[in-house]
Amino acid sequence: MRFLALLTLLAAGCYDDPVRINPYERTTPGEEVDRRWRAVPPPPGCGDGRLDPGEACDDGNRIDSDGCSNACEQPPPRPQLRAIPVVDAVAGSRRFGRSADGAAQIAPFQPVRLSGRDSITPDGEPAAYEWSFSPARGAARPAGSAVAFDDSSKDRPRLVYSVRGEHRPGVDLNGHYAAALRVQAADGSWSGWSAVSFNAKPNRALWVELNWDVDEHDIDLHLIRNRRAEGAYGTDQDCFFSNCVPETVGNPVLHWGGRSIGDDPFLDVDDIDGLGPEVTSILAPEAGQVYIVGLHFYRQDGGLRGGQTTAAVKVFIDGEVVAEASRLMLDGDDWWEVFHITWGDEPQVQKVDTYADEQPGTSVP
Repeated sequence: MRFLALLTLLAAGCYDDPVRINPYERTTPGEEVDRRWRAVPPPPGCGDGRLDPGEACDDGNRIDSDGCSNACEQPPPRPQLRAIPVVDAVAGSRRFGRSADGAAQIAPFQPVRLSGRDSITPDGEPAAYEWSFSPARGAARPAGSAVAFDDSSKDRPRLVYSVRGEHRPGVDLNGHYAAALRVQAADGSWSGWSAVSFNAKPNRALWVELNWDVDEHDIDLHLIRNRRAEGAYGTDQDCFFSNCVPETVGNPVLHWGGRSIGDDPFLDVDDIDGLGPEVTSILAPEAGQVYIVGLHFYRQDGGLRGGQTTAAVKVFIDGEVVAEASRLMLDGDDWWEVFHITWGDEPQVQKVDTYADEQPGTSVP
């Protein structure tokens, strides 16, 4: 009886394609009856070439794979090749803050990972990825930043910057960033470039940032405790390149003030042959303390603008720029005393702008 029922069903006016059974598979009559019983019938008049109510299309035939199905439905559009970069994690977590424009909010030196896994191709996952910080591709970095990808061909690269030739995770400057991505489909075609934006902002109470404009020169940033520039060099009251660069992130070398490391300084970035940045920061400076910000023209390479270079300094307090200064430094070994910072409930930044043709003495105040 089951076989007769199937023959009756097949001989009747059918609304589906003829049964195609793979010769290497076995389909029982009962399974075929069940398949047809569950099938959704096409709208009335489907296949007559007229677009009737309830029909998405009607091409006048009952061919199922020509762009209009034999149920007068259109198949979903073929996915278009598209790169979709995102900020995937900050400091190891996928929970991070965002600015008012929706961009990820990070701090310099925090580990940052991007991802292109949300990208779309017509045939599954991308065959290849390419990341870039080139402005020609819609990307951006703050002036002076040398942040890069640990591997620009990875699906989930990390951002890195360099300290004395060693790569460290994160970005090196405050400001706006945009990383560009394109992806390749299985057929070898590439998508256009798409960019994801993110902003870097200090997460320490005091942050001093230095840049200069002539490559190969070396300007050194000094942060001096106890209000007198004579404390520079050879003492533990001056945070500079020889005694203040942490061997590992978060572990200070100098110990100032109380027992907590919160008031200890960090020379987070020391650039020896580029355009900066150099960054010195303190998580929670000492109340009542006066700090001096000074610059030393440590190395001058001849033949470049007569050896001169313009240095620029920014002071951030609680993530906001409160003071800026720039000056042409004329010769090797020159010293520029830029700011005095008095710390308290309302920190005060005084521009001093004292210039000398030699570094200050090494006597302890």
